[in-house]
Amino acid sequence: MEEFVANNKQVKCTAVEKDAVYGFIERMLRVQQYRQLSKGKKGVVRRFLSKITGISRAQLSRLTHRWMEHRKIERRPARRPDFPRRYTAMDIAQLAEVGLEVDFLFPGKGGALHLVECKASKTVHPAMAGPMNSLFKVMRNTTGVKRTVVHLTAKTGPDTRAIFPGVDALDVNRFVEILN
Repeated sequence: MEEFVANNKQVKCTAVEKDAVYGFIERMLRVQQYRQLSKGKKGVVRRFLSKITGISRAQLSRLTHRWMEHRKIERRPARRPDFPRRYTAMDIAQLAEVGLEVDFLFPGKGGALHLVECKASKTVHPAMAGPMNSLFKVMRNTTGVKRTVVHLTAKTGPDTRAIFPGVDALDVNRFVEILN
């Protein structure tokens, strides 16, 4: 093992399946009687396992410690944070089913939605709210849903606020002010 590690510095191996790698490491530690080895010999076994399996020294150290404690190396399930869902599966399914879209969905207070449609125009007209209104119509729970069309700032003309019943029109600057 020592000769293999010393003479094959350029060789790099990687294993595909973690369960097979963990099983190999476990068997190798048992066969080599790792617990009874001197510090130097343990280093040789670790370098060999690292080279053969492609596992980092730090990970291999964690695995050998686990083997020393339990005489077994098992994969632990990933611990991912469980964030609360803002939108139900039904909400998402409705959007996908109908094939309608808006540019942005923001969470509002109390679980409400804010639908935002952005347009690269200074002139605002009711047709710009069309896709958003179609989506709004198919939503089952429309309580607290706010709809806004954001447009470029016009240099002249009146500041249009309402372009369709329940839909606000805001220029980019005003929209950013509201977000902040």
